[in-house]
Amino acid sequence: MPRELLVACPLLLPCLVAAHSAITLPPSRNAVDSDAFPWAGAVPHPLPFEPWCPIPSRSAVGKDDRNLTGSNGQACFWFSNGCAIGCDECDGSTRGPIPSFNCNATSCVPTGKPIEFGPQAPICSIAHGSMNATMCDPTHRTVNTAAECGSPEDYFFYSPWRAPGYAPVIDSCGSAGGRRPGQGAGGFGAEYVNTTHANIGDLGSKTLLPRDTGVEWVAGGTYEVAWTPQANHGGGYSYRLCPADSAALDEDCFNRA
Repeated sequence: MPRELLVACPLLLPCLVAAHSAITLPPSRNAVDSDAFPWAGAVPHPLPFEPWCPIPSRSAVGKDDRNLTGSNGQACFWFSNGCAIGCDECDGSTRGPIPSFNCNATSCVPTGKPIEFGPQAPICSIAHGSMNATMCDPTHRTVNTAAECGSPEDYFFYSPWRAPGYAPVIDSCGSAGGRRPGQGAGGFGAEYVNTTHANIGDLGSKTLLPRDTGVEWVAGGTYEVAWTPQANHGGGYSYRLCPADSAALDEDCFNRA
Protein backbone atom coordinates (compact mmCIF):
# COMPACT_ATOMS: atom_id res chain seq x y z
CA MET A 1 0.00 0.00 0.00
CA PRO A 2 1.19 3.55 -0.64
CA ARG A 3 2.84 5.13 2.36
CA GLU A 4 3.53 8.84 2.64
CA LEU A 5 7.13 9.45 3.65
CA LEU A 6 9.10 12.52 4.62
CA VAL A 7 12.54 12.78 3.04
CA ALA A 8 15.12 13.87 5.55
CA CYS A 9 17.13 17.01 4.99
CA PRO A 10 20.79 16.15 4.29
CA LEU A 11 22.11 15.50 7.79
CA LEU A 12 25.87 15.11 7.40
CA LEU A 13 26.79 18.15 5.35
CA PRO A 14 25.13 20.92 7.33
CA CYS A 15 26.94 20.10 10.54
CA LEU A 16 29.94 22.08 11.74
CA VAL A 17 30.49 24.59 8.97
CA ALA A 18 27.17 25.25 7.32
CA ALA A 19 27.54 23.24 4.17
CA HIS A 20 24.47 24.92 2.72
CA SER A 21 22.76 22.24 0.70
CA ALA A 22 19.21 21.13 0.15
CA ILE A 23 17.01 18.51 -1.45
CA THR A 24 15.44 19.74 -4.66
CA LEU A 25 13.45 16.69 -5.76
CA PRO A 26 10.99 16.05 -4.27
CA PRO A 27 10.51 19.60 -2.93
CA SER A 28 11.27 19.80 0.78
CA ARG A 29 9.47 21.57 3.60
CA ASN A 30 12.54 23.77 3.94
CA ALA A 31 11.64 25.56 0.70
CA VAL A 32 8.70 27.13 2.53
CA ASP A 33 9.44 30.63 1.18
CA SER A 34 9.81 29.64 -2.49
CA ASP A 35 6.83 31.77 -3.50
CA ALA A 36 7.93 34.82 -1.48
CA PHE A 37 9.99 37.83 -2.55
CA PRO A 38 12.76 37.83 -3.70
CA TRP A 39 13.03 34.09 -4.38
CA ALA A 40 9.91 33.98 -6.55
CA GLY A 41 11.50 36.56 -8.85
CA ALA A 42 14.58 36.61 -11.05
CA VAL A 43 17.85 35.23 -9.68
CA PRO A 44 20.26 38.19 -9.39
CA HIS A 45 23.33 38.69 -11.54
CA PRO A 46 25.94 38.39 -10.06
CA LEU A 47 24.63 35.92 -7.53
CA PRO A 48 25.10 36.85 -3.85
CA PHE A 49 25.77 34.00 -1.44
CA GLU A 50 23.06 35.06 1.00
CA PRO A 51 20.14 34.53 1.07
CA TRP A 52 19.96 32.53 -2.15
CA CYS A 53 19.80 28.77 -2.78
CA PRO A 54 19.39 28.76 -6.58
CA ILE A 55 18.85 25.49 -8.41
CA PRO A 56 19.00 24.55 -12.10
CA SER A 57 15.56 24.08 -13.59
CA ARG A 58 13.95 23.56 -16.99
CA SER A 59 11.50 26.27 -15.98
CA ALA A 60 14.35 28.82 -16.13
CA VAL A 61 15.37 27.99 -19.71
CA GLY A 62 14.98 31.12 -21.80
CA LYS A 63 14.51 33.26 -18.69
CA ASP A 64 17.95 32.98 -17.07
CA ASP A 65 21.20 32.46 -18.99
CA ARG A 66 22.38 30.14 -16.19
CA ASN A 67 19.09 28.20 -16.14
CA LEU A 68 18.75 29.03 -12.43
CA THR A 69 15.61 29.58 -10.42
CA GLY A 70 15.02 30.69 -6.84
CA SER A 71 12.22 28.16 -6.40
CA ASN A 72 14.04 26.42 -3.52
CA GLY A 73 13.76 29.57 -1.43
CA GLN A 74 16.13 29.53 1.54
CA ALA A 75 16.10 25.74 1.83
CA CYS A 76 19.91 25.53 1.99
CA PHE A 77 19.96 27.82 5.04
CA TRP A 78 18.25 25.21 7.22
CA PHE A 79 21.16 23.37 8.80
CA SER A 80 23.07 22.73 12.04
CA ASN A 81 26.05 24.96 12.82
CA GLY A 82 28.82 24.49 15.37
CA CYS A 83 28.72 20.68 15.54
CA ALA A 84 31.71 18.39 16.06
CA ILE A 85 32.23 14.66 16.53
CA GLY A 86 31.91 13.37 20.06
CA CYS A 87 30.12 16.47 21.36
CA ASP A 88 26.75 16.22 23.10
CA GLU A 89 25.25 19.17 21.26
CA CYS A 90 25.91 21.85 18.64
CA ASP A 91 26.66 25.34 19.89
CA GLY A 92 25.16 27.03 16.81
CA SER A 93 27.98 29.53 16.79
CA THR A 94 31.48 28.30 16.03
CA ARG A 95 32.59 27.16 12.63
CA GLY A 96 34.39 24.29 14.27
CA PRO A 97 38.09 23.67 14.88
CA ILE A 98 39.56 25.30 11.80
CA PRO A 99 42.08 28.17 11.68
CA SER A 100 40.95 31.74 12.20
CA PHE A 101 41.75 34.10 9.34
CA ASN A 102 41.06 37.68 8.34
CA CYS A 103 40.33 37.67 4.61
CA ASN A 104 39.93 40.28 1.90
CA ALA A 105 39.29 39.93 -1.81
CA THR A 106 42.82 38.71 -2.60
CA SER A 107 44.32 37.00 0.44
CA CYS A 108 43.81 35.59 3.94
CA VAL A 109 46.01 36.39 6.92
CA PRO A 110 46.03 34.26 10.10
CA THR A 111 44.75 36.12 13.14
CA GLY A 112 47.40 34.56 15.37
CA LYS A 113 44.83 33.32 17.84
CA PRO A 114 45.91 29.96 19.28
CA ILE A 115 43.77 27.00 18.29
CA GLU A 116 44.60 23.56 19.57
CA PHE A 117 44.53 20.71 17.06
CA GLY A 118 45.21 17.03 17.10
CA PRO A 119 43.75 14.06 18.96
CA GLN A 120 41.73 14.85 22.07
CA ALA A 121 41.90 18.63 21.80
CA PRO A 122 39.07 20.19 23.88
CA ILE A 123 36.72 20.93 21.02
CA CYS A 124 33.48 20.35 22.94
CA SER A 125 34.76 21.73 26.23
CA ILE A 126 37.90 21.44 28.31
CA ALA A 127 36.08 19.13 30.69
CA HIS A 128 34.40 17.03 28.02
CA GLY A 129 37.28 16.78 25.58
CA SER A 130 36.44 15.28 22.21
CA MET A 131 36.82 12.10 20.19
CA ASN A 132 39.31 11.28 17.47
CA ALA A 133 38.41 11.13 13.81
CA THR A 134 37.73 7.60 12.61
CA MET A 135 38.23 8.42 8.93
CA CYS A 136 41.91 9.16 8.30
CA ASP A 137 42.52 7.50 4.93
CA PRO A 138 43.14 10.42 2.51
CA THR A 139 41.41 8.49 -0.28
CA HIS A 140 38.20 8.65 1.76
CA ARG A 141 38.47 12.37 2.45
CA THR A 142 37.37 15.08 0.04
CA VAL A 143 39.17 18.20 1.27
CA ASN A 144 42.63 18.98 2.69
CA THR A 145 43.64 15.42 1.87
CA ALA A 146 47.39 16.07 1.96
CA ALA A 147 47.30 16.84 5.70
CA GLU A 148 48.48 14.08 8.02
CA CYS A 149 45.59 12.80 10.10
CA GLY A 150 45.46 14.59 13.46
CA SER A 151 48.26 17.01 12.59
CA PRO A 152 47.98 20.78 13.15
CA GLU A 153 47.26 21.07 9.41
CA ASP A 154 44.33 18.64 9.62
CA TYR A 155 41.81 21.43 10.02
CA PHE A 156 38.76 19.22 9.65
CA PHE A 157 39.81 16.51 12.13
CA TYR A 158 36.64 17.04 14.21
CA SER A 159 34.22 17.60 11.33
CA PRO A 160 31.12 15.37 11.29
CA TRP A 161 32.23 13.59 8.11
CA ARG A 162 35.47 12.48 9.79
CA ALA A 163 33.46 10.17 12.08
CA PRO A 164 30.05 9.71 10.43
CA GLY A 165 27.24 9.25 12.91
CA TYR A 166 29.11 10.73 15.88
CA ALA A 167 28.12 14.38 15.58
CA PRO A 168 24.88 15.86 16.94
CA VAL A 169 22.46 18.12 15.07
CA ILE A 170 20.45 21.08 16.31
CA ASP A 171 17.34 19.68 14.64
CA SER A 172 16.78 16.79 12.25
CA CYS A 173 15.05 19.10 9.76
CA GLY A 174 17.56 21.90 10.28
CA SER A 175 17.50 25.18 12.11
CA ALA A 176 16.85 28.41 10.21
CA GLY A 177 20.29 29.95 9.79
CA GLY A 178 21.92 27.01 11.56
CA ARG A 179 21.53 28.84 14.85
CA ARG A 180 20.08 27.79 18.17
CA PRO A 181 16.84 29.54 19.15
CA GLY A 182 17.49 33.06 20.39
CA GLN A 183 21.04 33.41 19.03
CA GLY A 184 20.19 35.66 16.10
CA ALA A 185 22.32 35.89 12.96
CA GLY A 186 25.88 34.61 12.93
CA GLY A 187 28.81 34.69 10.54
CA PHE A 188 30.02 32.56 7.66
CA GLY A 189 26.55 31.94 6.26
CA ALA A 190 24.81 31.36 9.59
CA GLU A 191 22.02 33.68 8.52
CA TYR A 192 18.37 33.53 7.50
CA VAL A 193 16.05 36.22 6.21
CA ASN A 194 12.95 36.23 8.41
CA THR A 195 9.67 35.77 6.57
CA THR A 196 6.07 35.21 7.52
CA HIS A 197 6.88 31.49 7.44
CA ALA A 198 9.93 31.27 9.71
CA ASN A 199 12.49 33.27 11.67
CA ILE A 200 16.18 32.65 12.28
CA GLY A 201 16.66 30.01 14.96
CA ASP A 202 13.34 28.28 14.27
CA LEU A 203 13.57 24.49 14.33
CA GLY A 204 12.45 22.76 11.16
CA SER A 205 10.74 19.83 12.85
CA LYS A 206 8.64 22.23 14.95
CA THR A 207 8.04 25.04 12.45
CA LEU A 208 7.79 23.62 8.94
CA LEU A 209 4.39 22.24 7.99
CA PRO A 210 3.79 19.41 5.52
CA ARG A 211 3.54 20.57 1.93
CA ASP A 212 1.93 18.99 -1.10
CA THR A 213 4.84 17.73 -3.20
CA GLY A 214 2.73 15.84 -5.69
CA VAL A 215 4.91 12.81 -4.93
CA GLU A 216 3.69 9.50 -3.57
CA TRP A 217 6.12 6.62 -3.05
CA VAL A 218 5.33 2.95 -2.61
CA ALA A 219 7.61 0.91 -0.37
CA GLY A 220 10.06 -1.14 -2.41
CA GLY A 221 9.97 1.16 -5.44
CA THR A 222 12.81 3.05 -7.11
CA TYR A 223 12.51 6.82 -7.41
CA GLU A 224 14.51 9.75 -8.66
CA VAL A 225 15.70 12.27 -6.09
CA ALA A 226 17.97 15.30 -6.37
CA TRP A 227 20.13 17.39 -4.06
CA THR A 228 22.07 20.60 -4.70
CA PRO A 229 25.04 22.01 -2.73
CA GLN A 230 25.43 25.75 -2.33
CA ALA A 231 28.82 25.61 -0.59
CA ASN A 232 31.09 22.58 -0.54
CA HIS A 233 32.91 21.91 2.73
CA GLY A 234 34.23 18.48 1.91
CA GLY A 235 31.65 16.28 3.60
CA GLY A 236 29.21 13.65 2.44
CA TYR A 237 25.47 13.21 2.41
CA SER A 238 22.81 10.56 2.89
CA TYR A 239 19.11 10.18 2.20
CA ARG A 240 16.88 9.02 5.04
CA LEU A 241 13.15 8.55 5.42
CA CYS A 242 10.70 9.11 8.24
CA PRO A 243 6.92 8.50 8.04
CA ALA A 244 5.15 11.82 7.59
CA ASP A 245 2.69 10.91 10.33
CA SER A 246 5.44 10.15 12.85
CA ALA A 247 4.94 11.63 16.31
CA ALA A 248 8.44 13.13 16.19
CA LEU A 249 10.65 14.07 13.24
CA ASP A 250 13.91 13.31 15.00
CA GLU A 251 17.11 11.30 14.58
CA ASP A 252 15.56 8.17 16.04
CA CYS A 253 12.85 8.19 13.38
CA PHE A 254 15.19 8.92 10.47
CA ASN A 255 17.70 6.30 11.60
CA ARG A 256 15.07 3.55 11.71
CA ALA A 257 14.44 3.71 7.96
